[in-house]
Amino acid sequence: MFSDLVQHLVNGLVMGAVVALPALGLTLIFSVLGFINFSIAAQMTVGAYGGWLVNTHLHWPLVPVLVAAFALAGLVGWWATVSRSFPCAARSRRIHR
Repeated sequence: MFSDLVQHLVNGLVMGAVVALPALGLTLIFSVLGFINFSIAAQMTVGAYGGWLVNTHLHWPLVPVLVAAFALAGLVGWWATVSRSFPCAARSRRIHR
């Protein structure tokens, strides 16, 4: 009975963190850039999918999988910034100068 309660509390905290992380990311991006950039969801999806692939196909343990997922999501974000695939960001830079 007590172990079920603890498990439900941990599950609730994990699900709250899953919801809070993108919300904090969107808030930070909006406060800095002045417009909403929804690409954070795509970057998180790519990182999660990459982590799942590394875990299931290469059978890596959790910590290296998390490092690989964060690195993949970071590379996608860097590539999107370098390739200027965000037309709103370029337009915002022109307006604020």
